[in-house]
Amino acid sequence: MTTSTYAPDQLPLTAPAPVQAPERITTLDVLRGVALLGILLMNIPLFALPDNISAPLHTLPSSDSLDYKVLHVVAVLFEGKMRALFSLLFGAGVVLFVTQKARTGRPVIGLYYRRMGWLIVLGLLHAHVLLWEGDILYLYGICGLVLFWFRKLKPAYLLVAALLCSGLNMTAFSLYYEHLRTQRLEYLAVVKAEQQHRPLTPAQHTARQAWLETESESAPGPQQTAAYVRTMRGSYMTVAAWLRPHMVQGQTQLVLVFIWDALSLMLLGMALLKWGFLTGEWSVHFYWGLLVVGYGLGLPAALYTWHHGFPFSVAFMEAHPVNVSLYSYPVQRLLLLLGHASGLILLVRSGVLVGVQRLLAAVGRLALTNYILQTVLCTLIFFGYGLGYFGRLAYHQLFYVVGAIWAVQLLGSSLWLRYYQIGPLEWVWRSLTYWQRQPLRRLESLSTTKGYTYLKP
Repeated sequence: MTTSTYAPDQLPLTAPAPVQAPERITTLDVLRGVALLGILLMNIPLFALPDNISAPLHTLPSSDSLDYKVLHVVAVLFEGKMRALFSLLFGAGVVLFVTQKARTGRPVIGLYYRRMGWLIVLGLLHAHVLLWEGDILYLYGICGLVLFWFRKLKPAYLLVAALLCSGLNMTAFSLYYEHLRTQRLEYLAVVKAEQQHRPLTPAQHTARQAWLETESESAPGPQQTAAYVRTMRGSYMTVAAWLRPHMVQGQTQLVLVFIWDALSLMLLGMALLKWGFLTGEWSVHFYWGLLVVGYGLGLPAALYTWHHGFPFSVAFMEAHPVNVSLYSYPVQRLLLLLGHASGLILLVRSGVLVGVQRLLAAVGRLALTNYILQTVLCTLIFFGYGLGYFGRLAYHQLFYVVGAIWAVQLLGSSLWLRYYQIGPLEWVWRSLTYWQRQPLRRLESLSTTKGYTYLKP
């Protein structure tokens, strides 16, 4: 199949303008579509259940239950991998955006920072108006402010920067694990002193209170859980009053914790784009090799991570001074991420399942709209100001909801792109970025292209 792909050095020298449909790269759109749909697999428990399955100190369901089996599959194959893929593509998008605009010969820094500034605003609205505590737009916008200064680095230097950020991320979470373990051991010492009827020192009183607060937040008891469920089934103002303080903390104090992992993946995405990996420019044999290595090493590593401390429990923490999974997790995630990406790129290059590719690419082209739509649908299904299904479904039943939302987004995105060039929220973001109203309806000259480009096999 002979078609063209996006080539920044072939663009004409014109004023800065949005990327049009024929200039898009199908591989990136398909990857983005899969990542967007996959993210819902990990987000759905936060929307629907009173405890986060990946939170510290979480008690897993019984190993012979269907919930455990589904959780096992999702955690091993998809946990972190879909968000990682989305982050890779965000980094790649930074390079594509800046490169395409730089070809006009005009400064792009103002345009770029206006784009990131509006993304931050959208993230704040997403979190505080639509009430999604797992928002990533705000963090991505913050990361984007930093990524601009790495745009001209060679791929090798970007890889070094990504590894440094990953090291900082592992260090931060290792210190957090050590902090939790120290709290727990100090609490156990207090319990032992009480059992021996020894008077507690002020420091021991403080230690006991510190652990009880941590335990209350990470492993709430039945009464706290019931109160939380009632809150989430309440009115909009009730839910907002509970969630917003947590979101403020995540967007201030915790940004310095979570930014390193996001930056490491985005920098890697910039490198992989420049190397031609994400655009399908490597040989078929190389992609097959990465797929075999990624799954061959990544699956055993992911299984090891799952069975050796992720997610970790109180008993695990008491017995293990070091949580090896904190170091094995980034490795297995990267291996499986490369395996997933290589498989998808091979699918695009093969030219098979073109209809499926077009559906996935359509979701990827409307990634921002679909990401927000997931929040709208899930909050209306689960929160009290909607149908109020919060806490009413078992873990495995949530994925029936996921399947229904996937169907809506796959079919709806394809149908939308028959009549419009971009998604409604993409149109808003683009218009705000260029500070002028952008065209939305499809042009007649584009109506026969369907916005898809395919790489040569």
